[in-house]
Amino acid sequence: MRTFKVYSFVAAIITASALFANMARAADFGPSPTPVETWTGVSFGVGGGVGSLNADMNSTASRTDGVGCVPTDGCNRPGVVLREIDQKFDSSFSDLGGTGGFFTVQGAYDYQFAPRWVVGALVDADWSDISGHSKQTSNSGITFDCPNPGNCEDDPVGTFSTSSGTINTKVSTDWSVSVGGRIGWLANEQTLLYFLAAYTHADLSDAQVKVNIPDPNDLVGVVLGGAPGTSPFPNSPSSLSVKLPDSVDGFSLGGGGEAKIGGPWSVKLEYRWTHLEGSSGQSTNNKSQCCFEGKDSGSQLFRDISSNASTNFDLDEQTVRGALVYHFWSGGSPYGG
Repeated sequence: MRTFKVYSFVAAIITASALFANMARAADFGPSPTPVETWTGVSFGVGGGVGSLNADMNSTASRTDGVGCVPTDGCNRPGVVLREIDQKFDSSFSDLGGTGGFFTVQGAYDYQFAPRWVVGALVDADWSDISGHSKQTSNSGITFDCPNPGNCEDDPVGTFSTSSGTINTKVSTDWSVSVGGRIGWLANEQTLLYFLAAYTHADLSDAQVKVNIPDPNDLVGVVLGGAPGTSPFPNSPSSLSVKLPDSVDGFSLGGGGEAKIGGPWSVKLEYRWTHLEGSSGQSTNNKSQCCFEGKDSGSQLFRDISSNASTNFDLDEQTVRGALVYHFWSGGSPYGG
C-alpha cells in the first residue's frame, strides 16, 4: 500500500508539471532565461483544494470474567476465583478515510540564486473537515482458565460458540500547519516548477474508538456446574471508549508550479502527500458483582469483570491545492538584460 502511495505522489507531480509546461512552450529554452524581474521576495497567498484522508488503525479488546466464592461456610474453598472466562477481539482498518475540501493560507520567502533556480522557505495553515468512519464486528472464541490450580471445579464440557463484539472507529481532521522549504527551476521567466518538503503538525477534531463486548453470562452457569442460562449474575456487557490523541506530527512532500499573471500576482497549483506518524490510546474498565446465591446451600458468589481496549494508528493525507499569491518583489533581477 505504501508503494501505491509513492506511485500516486510521483504521478501527481508529473501531472502538475505538465499543466505548467504548456505555459512554457513559447519560451526561449536557451542557456538561461532573462527574467524582467526577480523571483526574490516575500509573498502571501490564499486558496483551497481537495484532499483525501487515509488512516491505518489496529485495535484490540479483551474481557475477563472471574467468578469466585465469597468466604462463607457454603464454599469448600472460600475466597478464591473458581474460573476465568476470557474473550479477545482484534480489528484492522486499512485506508480508513474519506475526501473533502479545505481552505489554506500561506506565506513564503523566495530567493533567486541563479538564472534558472529559486530556493525558498514556506509556512502555511489548512482548515478542513475530512473524516473516516467504519464499524467492524469481530468474533472471539471463549477460553477458560483456572487461576488457582486445584481450586477450580470441573472443566466445562461441550462446544461453546464465539462471541461477537463490535469496534467502531472514527477519525476527523481539523487544522494543520506546515513549515518547510522548496526548490524550483524556471521553465521560463514567468513559470516556476518546484519540489517541496515540510514538517507538518495536525490537530484532529474527532479521533476515537468505541468497543462493545458481550457478556458471556450463559457460560457462567456452565462454569459453576449448571446449565447454560443459569447464571445468578445480571447481564452486564462492556462498553469502552478509546480517546485517541488530539494532535499528530509528521512530514509533507510535494511539488507543483507557479506562474506570474501580471503585476505582483501569481497563481499556484500544487500536490502534497503528508504522512503523520502513528500514535495510540487505551481504555480500561473494571467492575464487580457481589453477592449472589451459589448452587450449594448457603454459598455466595462474586464476579470480577476486567475489560481493556487499545488502538494504534497513523494517517496519510493527499491534497491538490490552488492559491492566488501576492508578491512583494525585491526589484530587478541581477540576471536580467
